[in-house]
Amino acid sequence: MVCHTQRYYPTLVEARRRIAAGELHVHHVSTRYAFLRRENINWAGRRRSWTDNLLWHHGGHAVDTSLWLLGATGGSVTSQVALPSLPLDIPLDLDILIRTPKDQLLNVTMSYNSRFHPTTSTS
Repeated sequence: MVCHTQRYYPTLVEARRRIAAGELHVHHVSTRYAFLRRENINWAGRRRSWTDNLLWHHGGHAVDTSLWLLGATGGSVTSQVALPSLPLDIPLDLDILIRTPKDQLLNVTMSYNSRFHPTTSTS
């Protein structure tokens, strides 16, 4: 139950239902998680007592959600992780590719080096 939180998002529940019912035939799931992180604070602006990490924190949610959507229980995994960067001394970029037993591809791209956020405007 470590990464289960996104399993309760209504849109993801509906997508999984449609996939399981055979209404959708998914061949590839591509996810992107990107924002600019230069301080070790949580979403509410409070300083953490532990160092946040793309792979072990956010990556776990993204991989779990992707596999759960497809009802997959594993597959072959390849990944690239950047070297640790300052000021957090952790990798700030990573890419994970999973091929499921049903030959579906899951791509998870994550970065703490992006100024883009889907809910912000640049105008």
